Amino acid sequence: MRRDTFKQKIDSINYYLSGYDTLSPFCDDGNCYEQIETVQGKIISGLLDVLNDRRILSYDLSKTFNQNSLYHSSSSDGRVHFFTIDAKNGGSWQMQLTILHTHLKNGAVRAVDLSKDYSYASFGNIQMVDSTNSTYVAIGGVTTCNTCIAMMALTIQPESMQLPEIVCSLDSRTNNDYDITYDPSTKIISYFHTIVTNDPLGGSPDASFEYGENDFADQPLKITYHK
Repeated sequence: MRRDTFKQKIDSINYYLSGYDTLSPFCDDGNCYEQIETVQGKIISGLLDVLNDRRILSYDLSKTFNQNSLYHSSSSDGRVHFFTIDAKNGGSWQMQLTILHTHLKNGAVRAVDLSKDYSYASFGNIQMVDSTNSTYVAIGGVTTCNTCIAMMALTIQPESMQLPEIVCSLDSRTNNDYDITYDPSTKIISYFHTIVTNDPLGGSPDASFEYGENDFADQPLKITYHK
């Protein structure tokens, strides 16, 4: 019987995901981080391998991988996916390792590691902005200290083969003085951020970003500030 090597790759990822679920950065033997980094490498490299192979199109990505250690979010049309694992770095910055996986109109697939260049955040709430240009928006964030949160909104254009663009980002000292939202009816990304006097984080209160109607490719965002 011919062995399904692609299925074996998926089984291997799930094996490491199951093991990863049991690991903790807080242990007594001193080898915690080495074990975590080893298994992390197996998971991330394995995911990049299978998610860059068009054979993955025959799988239901909501059920393919072990969900105990892996967070998965997707657009309603199934063309944009995020896969995230906790970095288990043990600090107050709760770093996440995230892969963006996209389906192209020509049947090709693509997967890239977003972790380092996108603040080690995780993303969800993926919505289509423009079906003609295959543009999506996603909102995500990461805990950066005991009370600190970083949030950002991305635009994703799978057909462009470019990395997502960060169109809005916030750093907040507390978890109740900020927000980023997307309104699909108006195609507006809005944010608010309460500024503390002399806060070095800075920011702008009550601002919104609106997509242009006719020149999306040349000028993706029209910025309007509200006082």
